[in-house]
Amino acid sequence: MIHTQDNFSYIDTNEGLQAFCERALSESVITVDTEFIRQSTYFPKLATIQIATPSEAAIIDAIAPSLDLSLLKILFFNQDILKVLHSGRQDLEIFYALWQELPFPIADTQVMAMVDGFGDSVGYESLVKQLTKKNLNKSCRDSNWMRRPLSKEQLRYAADDVIYLLEVYHKLHSKIQARLSWIKEEMAFLEDPKVYAFSPENAWRRLKIPTPISSEFFNRIRALAAWRETEAVRLDRPRNYIIQDVNLLEIAQSKSPAIKVQNFIERYRNKKTYAESILKCIEDAKTYEDFPKELHQLPPSLTANEGALLEVLKIYYKLATSDHNVAQKLVSNSEELKELVRTKNPSLKVLQGWRYDVFGKIALEFLEGKKILQVVNGRLESLDTV
Repeated sequence: MIHTQDNFSYIDTNEGLQAFCERALSESVITVDTEFIRQSTYFPKLATIQIATPSEAAIIDAIAPSLDLSLLKILFFNQDILKVLHSGRQDLEIFYALWQELPFPIADTQVMAMVDGFGDSVGYESLVKQLTKKNLNKSCRDSNWMRRPLSKEQLRYAADDVIYLLEVYHKLHSKIQARLSWIKEEMAFLEDPKVYAFSPENAWRRLKIPTPISSEFFNRIRALAAWRETEAVRLDRPRNYIIQDVNLLEIAQSKSPAIKVQNFIERYRNKKTYAESILKCIEDAKTYEDFPKELHQLPPSLTANEGALLEVLKIYYKLATSDHNVAQKLVSNSEELKELVRTKNPSLKVLQGWRYDVFGKIALEFLEGKKILQVVNGRLESLDTV
């Protein structure tokens, strides 16, 4: 049934969900959020889905008996309805796990805010306060969303997350009309199913692998990471429940991995059953090839001259992001700037799309001697050398 509270409804039946979806089909924009828990599982445990339209909001009980969440597909996969989220990657991961598809099209107000100069990774509460002058009560953020019934405070919290998101979206949208193409580029990443697809063979990329590293040790890491990922999925437990990163790396890099495995299971007796699997990974790794070239050796150190260029380039970076009123984190990062100084590799993200227009172009001009920094009337400015 549908329980109406204040300006939102609580839905826990298929009839109620279908009726809400049919009403929402007439809208061009809806806002979406989820509440879930993930402390002791690999996959997030979805508790509620919140949706708001300009005329109503709903809290959908995702664990209600017999509730068919596939009824939401009529909204989420309707290309005429924009789905707005805030910092929505985890929400999208949940939807991909449910349906092996991603809602489309989407907009993320955190990215929109970064494009509009709100700084790096601005939080929802802060954004609501700045744009709507409302103070949200976030006391229920870490509450138990799987317990039923949900409290009035939890329901209010969940509803507010999508109700105010509509106003936030429209205000940001009106401010960044000239930069909507930037948003489209950024959303292309979030809308890519590859971002959310389960891939054990690439699980090693989550680890902080010391470089340089030999092919023997790397292949062990790759085999162990793939095994751990598969086991975590099978048991629906966090990766570090299976084996922690530090233990995985210690075993992989040991000259006597069998001894390290023995030490590991003596320290963690509840992991004794993993010994055979871990040793098999070590053995299987001997047959691996395809060693990533970037792990053969450390990136070359910058020369003294390159280091000086990098420091000046960082000043250009700060000036460009400030002049365009866009978050630095969204444009580039220190490792990419180093690579830009070293190679000017055209495949670098900063030399593509809107980032090239904001900073990449002027960065190349500086590195090619076409730009200099000069103080003009007490202000640091970039000037052409010719």
